[in-house]
Amino acid sequence: MERNSEMVMRNSVSRRKSGTQVPNFCPHCAPISGAMAGAVGIIIGQPFDTLKVRLQIARLGTPAAQHGGLLGMYRGIIPPLLTSTFVSSLCFLGFDAVYRALHAGPGPAPLHVHWLAGSVGVIP
Repeated sequence: MERNSEMVMRNSVSRRKSGTQVPNFCPHCAPISGAMAGAVGIIIGQPFDTLKVRLQIARLGTPAAQHGGLLGMYRGIIPPLLTSTFVSSLCFLGFDAVYRALHAGPGPAPLHVHWLAGSVGVIP
């Protein structure tokens, strides 16, 4: 077990000429993570949003979830799913770009770097 964790650690970091370890950069990780976060948010939230709208427009005595059951709650999911995955992907990519521009050294970044990356990097 100890040996496997050492091998994983060796593969996930590279060494600089100065001898310090720096995590390898994955250029696709931020956009893929953002797209997945946006998609999961829509997939989980869509039934609640549909139910909310149906309750707002329902007549008295009409069940709000009557139309189509559980699959009917996902009606119209494609447009918000596509836009949310794209926008979240851009936000994660922007955060990552600003974060890497402000903090290139090893170790955790100071709080102001996270703050600036979060506030500036998410403006697509």
